[in-house]
Amino acid sequence: MGLFLAASAIRRADPKEIAQACADYFISHGVEVRAMPPDVSVNHETDVLVHEPQAEWTVTLWPQYFGVNVGAAARAMAVEKDWLISTLKVYHAPYAKDNFRFERAITGWRDWVVVDLRRKG
Repeated sequence: MGLFLAASAIRRADPKEIAQACADYFISHGVEVRAMPPDVSVNHETDVLVHEPQAEWTVTLWPQYFGVNVGAAARAMAVEKDWLISTLKVYHAPYAKDNFRFERAITGWRDWVVVDLRRKG
């Protein structure tokens, strides 16, 4: 199986508020969540990582196989919080030729989503 990664960059938002918005989204879908202290080792299959802001953008790394749902999560948070969110999804399978997939969506900018699909090659 390949590697699935998804990240969102959220503009001008506090990391604690982002973490709470992520928790609220998962709770609204029946998922049990809990905050983890920074010294606990990360499980990339289940954890949402919210990083410190850089140049007005706060990066959130979603659970490894959550990529298919990240657009819905970003859209829900953008609408509820009036945030500008840029989302990136990457799929890569190391043993298959030319199957790198890159998808980027900007949510919360105007009323629609911009999608940029590129293929390695």
